[in-house]
Amino acid sequence: MRALLLLVLLIGAGAPAGLAIDGQPFAQNEVVDARGLPDVGGGAAILITLTPPASARLAALTRAHVGDKLIVSVDGAMVAEPVVNEEIAGGALQISGSFSLAEAVAIARRISGKDPLPDSLEE
Repeated sequence: MRALLLLVLLIGAGAPAGLAIDGQPFAQNEVVDARGLPDVGGGAAILITLTPPASARLAALTRAHVGDKLIVSVDGAMVAEPVVNEEIAGGALQISGSFSLAEAVAIARRISGKDPLPDSLEE
């Protein structure tokens, strides 16, 4: 089942491409960086950093939905349904889910359309 979900995410299955939060699309050119990484619970997470205009949209969306669940989808497939605890004002969000690190890396690549930025300028 997980392989099927990953396949749907990678191919897109004709669904709208990219990231959507509560149905609001965030285009690849609005994503500064997206990366899959291990989370503290032993699973995996996706860290997404948005451009300033997209960050403002995310802040307004999350401000309006504090206490609500928002569906996070990639290529039309739901990857998480977190409860919004507070406005996300900094333009960076972390999505945790029941995916492996390899799946998180693949999903992050699909969200941004590129490899993650280097961790430092020396790379």
